[in-house]
Amino acid sequence: MRKPLVSPLAAERSVSRALINGIDVSSESNSLQEAIDGLNITLLKTTSVPASVAVTQDKDSIKKLITDFTTAYNAVNALLREQTKYDSASKTAGTLQGDSTAVGLQSQLRSIMGGTTSLAGSVSRLAQIGLEPGTDGNLTTSDTKLNTALSNLDNVKKLFMGLDSTNASNSGFAQRIRAYIDGALGSEGRVTSKQAGLQKLIDNNNKSIDKLEDRASLTETRLRARYTALDTQMSKLNGLSSYVTTQMTKLNNQ
Repeated sequence: MRKPLVSPLAAERSVSRALINGIDVSSESNSLQEAIDGLNITLLKTTSVPASVAVTQDKDSIKKLITDFTTAYNAVNALLREQTKYDSASKTAGTLQGDSTAVGLQSQLRSIMGGTTSLAGSVSRLAQIGLEPGTDGNLTTSDTKLNTALSNLDNVKKLFMGLDSTNASNSGFAQRIRAYIDGALGSEGRVTSKQAGLQKLIDNNNKSIDKLEDRASLTETRLRARYTALDTQMSKLNGLSSYVTTQMTKLNNQ
């Protein structure tokens, strides 16, 4: 990459000027953000001697972005696997075991990550840059392969962020994951619809419980009233029994 020669002409608070490769550039601040595409230059002082600016690719930051992406995907995959599994040994099922929405979500995400794209030249799969899916669906990272792949950042960028306007399924992996998740979580998405359906069932169940509680309360009131009435009758019958017993005793004594 050709190194631009930057010569600050002025670094005032209101207007800053610099010659960049012989072109006079000015800014209302000490920061030149649009002089060179993708490069932000901060003017610190006025000099008469040109300064050379060397630009290098920050591969470590890009590598971290990729590993963070892998970690985030693995966390989602692990959660879905845990929630949808059935443990035959303990005969226990995950909360979402058999749920078509959760199973479908997991299957589609795995399908995307195991797919291909033709936008990144000779690199078409994540496995080629060291992100390989295991038997559990999680991605494992090969530092050797990833470091080698980062020598061609343009291909790596297209592998993740490439956009195919005519065939969405050929776009980069990050683009496809984002599009799928946005769709699933959108107002008409399968996850949102499932959540709304479950909430409706909960609401209906609560209404049924309220009705049952109301009926139970009315039944309890009626039963208590009957109990009270029977208790009163028993008291009267006991009184009558005592009276009859007393009278019979008196008659027997005569």
